Amino acid sequence: MRWSHCALIALFATGCTHRKPTARWLLSYDGSWQRSVAGNEFYVRTLEGPPELRCRGGLFSGVVFLGLREAGNGRWFAAWMNSTRSADATLDDWYAYTDTLTAENGPFRRLDAAAASAKRKLSLAVMIPALARGRTTLELGGGGVGVVTASDRERIYGAYIDTLRLRFDRGAFAHLRLDAVYWLDEAVWGPTASGTDEPKPAIVAAHRRGLKVFWIPYYGAGGASRWRELGFDAAWQQPNFFFDSSLSSARLDTAVQRADAAGMGLELELDKRVVTDSASRRRLRESVLALRGARQRDLTVYDGGGALYELFTSSRPELRAAALEVAHFLCQR
Repeated sequence: MRWSHCALIALFATGCTHRKPTARWLLSYDGSWQRSVAGNEFYVRTLEGPPELRCRGGLFSGVVFLGLREAGNGRWFAAWMNSTRSADATLDDWYAYTDTLTAENGPFRRLDAAAASAKRKLSLAVMIPALARGRTTLELGGGGVGVVTASDRERIYGAYIDTLRLRFDRGAFAHLRLDAVYWLDEAVWGPTASGTDEPKPAIVAAHRRGLKVFWIPYYGAGGASRWRELGFDAAWQQPNFFFDSSLSSARLDTAVQRADAAGMGLELELDKRVVTDSASRRRLRESVLALRGARQRDLTVYDGGGALYELFTSSRPELRAAALEVAHFLCQR
């Protein structure tokens, strides 16, 4: 009788477990207001990492598209970031976003080409716009659609998801899978006036269509620790450390503790300041070191509009070092 490695270990230990594959998601704002990416090389290099590193399976297993504003007019999908209600995205803007993503030379097409070049398939998640709290109607074709009740909202979320899937299927993206939607609002502060938690109608609409629902709450956000109870399929904790120089690395430690306690993954944060600012590179390194110790291994990476690409293509020694450290960290998850 031949024994497997795990079976032999089991003779002398309590057991042998197989670790589930780690999900590593790149956050992309491509296809939203002033966030278009030119050419396929952006995704090719970001997915593969620096040239001297070869990571089996690539650095990322999927991409989350989470546009904050509509590409053509700048109206806001992220309603909490906008103080002028007339500048909130309309339902027409929601549908325009699906058109932008799936356009002939749009983000999905460029990503599909990059995945084909890398000879792998990638998962996709696409944001569901956030409705401003207290909003009762959304404009559609010059008229108004009610969004007061949970059933109203489930209906509009369902129509949005159906439109997204239709556009995606027509695009015939051979190396992409539409697996999930992403709840754009980063906090859940309790039930609405109708008694329903804000994400619930969207979650119901997505699950009925066979899609998962993801969430990335900010540090201290309402509802973060009860993400499973709310119905999300996966959630990642934002440390909100990299962007605030007043915070010590203790923030990273508590973010890891919170994520571990809630069974959440974590977000690695960086932006283009790492290219020009040594202090930002130090904060990135501190983030990598802290996140290495987390029990939950799933990651999202807030790229900050092309920071990884800048690192992975630079010839400067200090940037090459940072690039390799980040790439090795991702590869080893």
